[in-house]
Amino acid sequence: MISSHPKDHLLAEASEYGIAGYFAGFVGNAKDKTEEIVQVLLRWGFRPDSAVYLGDTINDVQAAKAAGVHSVGVATGYHIREKLENEDPDFVVDSLTDFTRLLRRS
Repeated sequence: MISSHPKDHLLAEASEYGIAGYFAGFVGNAKDKTEEIVQVLLRWGFRPDSAVYLGDTINDVQAAKAAGVHSVGVATGYHIREKLENEDPDFVVDSLTDFTRLLRRS
């Protein structure tokens, strides 16, 4: 998980939503999310086509695309569903809970 928010907040939120186990690591205080995504892929040996980045802004969708990973817009944050959809992410979900349902189907 990569975010501009502090790492301790990320860990707490991931635990609260029951999704912490889906992530190999957490990066907080990210300034350039595209670069952080690329670094995580390299560090963990993941192929871009096997990774997904989700976020609640069009900047998150753009960062995912620039890094070559799958993108998921989460419509309960800073940008509304319509604005996220205009960036053409791979998926748009209404909440992190919906994202966990998507993971369970995969």
